[in-house]
Amino acid sequence: MIRALVLLFCLAAIWPEAMGQEKDPVKTVPQVPAIDSAENSKVQALEGLLLSMRNEEEERNVQRELLKKAVTEEQKKNISAEIDRIDGKLKELRENFTTTATGINPNAGTANSDGKLSINDELRNIIQPMARELREATAQPREIENLTNELAQWRVKQNLAITALSQIDALLAEKNSAALSKELSTLRKSWQKQLQEAESRSANTKVQLEERKRNSPSVFNLLTNLISHFWKNRGLSLFLSLSGGLLAWYLGKRLYRELKKHSPMHKKHEVSFTTRLIDVAAHVLVVLLGLFTALLILYTRNDWLLLTASLILFIGMIWASRTALPPYFEQVRLILNLGNIRLGERVIINNLPWRVESLNFFCELRNPELTGGILRLPAKSLLNLYSRPSQQKEPWFPSKTDDWVKLDDGTLGKVVLQSPEQVQLVKLGGAFKSYPTNAYLTKNPENISNRFRVSSIFGLDYRHLPIATTEIPKVISNEILRVLVERYGREAIKSVNVEFASAAPSSLDFHLAADIDGGIASQHEVLQRLLQRIAVDCALENNWTIPFPQMTIHTCAQDAVATSHSTDP
Repeated sequence: MIRALVLLFCLAAIWPEAMGQEKDPVKTVPQVPAIDSAENSKVQALEGLLLSMRNEEEERNVQRELLKKAVTEEQKKNISAEIDRIDGKLKELRENFTTTATGINPNAGTANSDGKLSINDELRNIIQPMARELREATAQPREIENLTNELAQWRVKQNLAITALSQIDALLAEKNSAALSKELSTLRKSWQKQLQEAESRSANTKVQLEERKRNSPSVFNLLTNLISHFWKNRGLSLFLSLSGGLLAWYLGKRLYRELKKHSPMHKKHEVSFTTRLIDVAAHVLVVLLGLFTALLILYTRNDWLLLTASLILFIGMIWASRTALPPYFEQVRLILNLGNIRLGERVIINNLPWRVESLNFFCELRNPELTGGILRLPAKSLLNLYSRPSQQKEPWFPSKTDDWVKLDDGTLGKVVLQSPEQVQLVKLGGAFKSYPTNAYLTKNPENISNRFRVSSIFGLDYRHLPIATTEIPKVISNEILRVLVERYGREAIKSVNVEFASAAPSSLDFHLAADIDGGIASQHEVLQRLLQRIAVDCALENNWTIPFPQMTIHTCAQDAVATSHSTDP
């Protein structure tokens, strides 16, 4: 319904200009016919109309004489009706004569003011400008169509008269009685009169039709008039109205935004219902201000057509809202910050956390850690979701751009892009690896950009068992700390720890660990290998034996020999 009203609004605004109709009369140079045949046809049509008027006047005189001689009331009634019919025809013929001679319809100036107001005067006064403009816009094509239909009707009557006269002439050519011949002659005069009338009216209608078609604008002129006249009349009013309405809406919105910056209610961390209600009411008032300004401009410019079309459009929208508003009740609750989604809280969409920035018919959600982390979603799509308050230290994403992360699949890389759709890592060596954001989260990224630990297991032979828990851990720990500090600096090395881990089947295992600052996170794999190298160098320096996997095999013969030796005296 609203689309139809908008279409009607645009059609009413541009149609009068497209058809060459203007509010202010424009002086034009009269067109001079290019050939004399048109003038000759007009003269012939006028002579035919004059002849028809004289015939009708004679017929009216005859009927008046008959009316004087009439005896019964029925005869007087019939003759009076015939006289009225002839008077109407004479009036029509005179109007046609004037129109043909001057090219102007004598009723054009008074056609729109003849009707009387009905009981719905007030409603008529509102709709009348649009109806008048539409009627005037379609006057020329309707007139051409009416003349075409009228010409076709008179030609049909002319052919019927010719056919009737030929039949009567054929009967008169035969030998008939005097009474029959007299009756046929009277009938012939009647049809001859009808033929003359049909011929004159056909000629007259044809001249009028040709003149209307000749004066109708071409396609080029039609488009030219559409552009120039529309801008001169309706276009300027429409432009000023829309510009004024948008400007009032923008200024009102900016003014309220400035007021919010100084409002104590809007400085609170939590948005109350009263604050949200004031926000919604302010937005509605700003829209109404824009609409009122647009209508006021149309009113001051006396453009009743656009004003009427605008009022009809707004009334239609209000009427349509009767059935359109109830489904939006839940959305209104959400906009008023009364629903299951609240301003400033945290909501999960597609496994990603989002902060609710604004609630409106299109809501804005933001994730501050993502590139392009802004979502604009219709309020309808949020009705089935739930938000919760977000804690101050709660992260919005497990990593940030330029962070180093280690994934469950063994990938170590630097985050160069993280968006709602994908996360892109650059690995050591410069190769790029991309993950869909949800797949990246399933890899349980370990962020090592702040601080991380590297650890390794180192084994020594069992012959060093006496010093395995005392001397060896201390020596290896001091050596690791010394080498790492020399290579990366004391600030990068947070702590080093070496402990006896376990007595394995083939070796005594030691757990080597170093806590490293995230500034050298790119050296994570290098540091892991470096721990082993330092431990090996320390073992060589202290003559510690590094074992290898061993397997001891006991045979039956060896067991027998051992048993016999144990039983000798």
